[in-house]
Amino acid sequence: MSTFLRNLRPLADSSQEYGVTIALEVYGDLMSTGRMAADVIGTIDHPAVRMIYDTANCKTYGGIWAHENDDLPCAIPLLANLHLKDELGGEEDLHFPPIGEGNVDFAGVLSTLEWGDYRGPLSIEIEYDNGVWPDRDVIDSGVSPSVAHIRTLLTAAGASAHGE
Repeated sequence: MSTFLRNLRPLADSSQEYGVTIALEVYGDLMSTGRMAADVIGTIDHPAVRMIYDTANCKTYGGIWAHENDDLPCAIPLLANLHLKDELGGEEDLHFPPIGEGNVDFAGVLSTLEWGDYRGPLSIEIEYDNGVWPDRDVIDSGVSPSVAHIRTLLTAAGASAHGE
């Protein structure tokens, strides 16, 4: 980790000069949860270094769900972006289906983001087999229901926030 930190500092300084943010994703061994990523980013302690939280990677690589164990709440102040990604399987069986077809509690995730007053970008991420891009029809058949599912949850959350 010391080499990583040593190399990142000059990059962060240069990035800041150009108004660029370096966003490190919750992924792998070093930053497999939001809490671990927050610790790494806290060690770096540079305003140009932020976090991309991934709602499936925290489970796949860190063994915890985003809305549990204060993992997402501790990440919110450091977020540059949040990947909405669903998960089926686990570390041995990587499967990231369209949103709403897996095990991630997106209502819980969105509620946590509302609680933390997160107003930054959200992106939908779907991973396909072996990193090979499928035909556009296959992509559309995954993206369209994912967007619809998130919109439904956001609409429901908005109604609850207004006491409806």
